[in-house]
Parts: sequence; C-alpha cells; structure tokens
Amino acid sequence: MMNSRLAKTIKRFLLGSIGIGVVLLVWAWASTQLDPYRLPSPWQVAGDFVPILFQSREIAAQEAQGAGGIAIAMATSVITLLLGLSLGVVTGLALGLLMTYSRRIGWLLDLPTRLVRAVPPFGLIPFVLIWLGTTQVGGVLVIWLYVSLLVMTNAMNAVENLRGAPAQFARTLGASKRQVYRDVILPGILPELVGPIRVALAFSWGLLVVAELVGGQVGLGRVLSELVPALVTDQVITVTLWIVLLGLVFDFLYMRIQRRLLYWHHTTR
Repeated sequence: MMNSRLAKTIKRFLLGSIGIGVVLLVWAWASTQLDPYRLPSPWQVAGDFVPILFQSREIAAQEAQGAGGIAIAMATSVITLLLGLSLGVVTGLALGLLMTYSRRIGWLLDLPTRLVRAVPPFGLIPFVLIWLGTTQVGGVLVIWLYVSLLVMTNAMNAVENLRGAPAQFARTLGASKRQVYRDVILPGILPELVGPIRVALAFSWGLLVVAELVGGQVGLGRVLSELVPALVTDQVITVTLWIVLLGLVFDFLYMRIQRRLLYWHHTTR
C-alpha cells in the first residue's frame, strides 16, 4: 500500500513537472516574439519574484513612500480573506442549522436569503464600495456574504440528507431533538461541507483581488491597479504569480487542516 502510494505521488509529481516545463518553454518562446514590455521572459520574472516582496521602484513611486514591495499588501489581503472566510463559515453554519431546526425561522429567512443569493457575488462589489468606501472592511463584507450563503445552502442540504435513518435511529434510542442535532446532525454535516468550503476559499481569494483591483485602498489587487498603468509587465506577472501561489498554499493548508480535524471521518472510510 505504501509503495503504491509513493509511486503514485512520484508519477503525479513528474507529470506535473513536465506540464510546468512545457508552459515555461512556450512562454520563453513567445517572449522572443513580442516586445519585452508586453511579455517579459520567464527568467526576468523569476529575477523579480523575491525582490518585489520588499522593493519596487514603481510601487514606491505610486505610493510616494517607502521602498515599495508587496509584503504589506500581501499580508493585508491574507488577513482580509481569513476574516471574511471565518465569519462566513460560522454564520452560514449557524443559519443552516437554525433554518432546519426551527420551521418558523426557516420560513422567516428563506425568502430574504434567496433574494441575496440571486445577486452575483461580483455584483455586490459596487454596493460595498458605495456604502463602505474602499476600506478593508468592504473586502471582509463581500467574502462574508458570499461564503455564509454558500455554507448555509450546503448545510441545509446536508441536514436534509441526515434526517432519515441516522436521525430516526437516534430518536428510537431516546435522543431529544437537540441531542440529535448536537450528536448526529452536526458531526454528520461537517464532512459534507469540506468541498463547498474549499470552493468558497478559492473563489473568495479571486473575488477579493477583483474587489481590491476595482477600488481598494490596500491589498494585492490595489498593487496590480498601480502597476498596470506603469506598463511594468514583468512586475504585473510577478504579482499575479504570487496571487496564484498563495491560492495554492491556502488550498494545501486547508486540506491538511480538515484532515486533522475530521480524522475520524477519514479513518472510517
């Protein structure tokens, strides 16, 4: 078992490396066909990858202070994402459980939540900019609304799936409605939320960058909005690669954390 798993990991790594190598070769070839300011070479971008964290003449000129760099903007975006995601997961889980626990609360909140869900996530950005300006709070609010509605919907569907045999079995053993939700429903729906929260994490990261790009005062999206008019394509690509890398790191860490928190689910499969 261990040898087959190791062989599969090595094969996956090798195939992935080949894919990345092909992309780099195509990129290198295309950079020789275009002007450097339109498409710099991979080697030029690689040379800026670490230095841009702490120093950028173009960013410093736009901000009129410090040495530039994206480290502070990166930290701001990460904090905004984690705050919005955490609030959204907690709120969505609470709403989903409340709306399925109490029929009256479900009727009360059903139509308002349906109306908000009908608004595309990117459609919320203009209203946030109008109401809250271009502050970090706006980014947190956009992510919180999107994630809470997504988690709420999936939590309600997961509860409905558990209301059959598992809940009925607990009832026959004398469990009250509250005990069924605490001991059967809640542990049972958590594994069902792993996928939706993973999707929410990836989409929220892109949503945040777009919100910052449109009108944010801080964050990596704001940095991109400063670099694009300056026509420093190498730095635009470098910042974009950092955004992609952070997205991959978030996904990796999330999967590791959920495996530790839901170890009982993985060991029983």
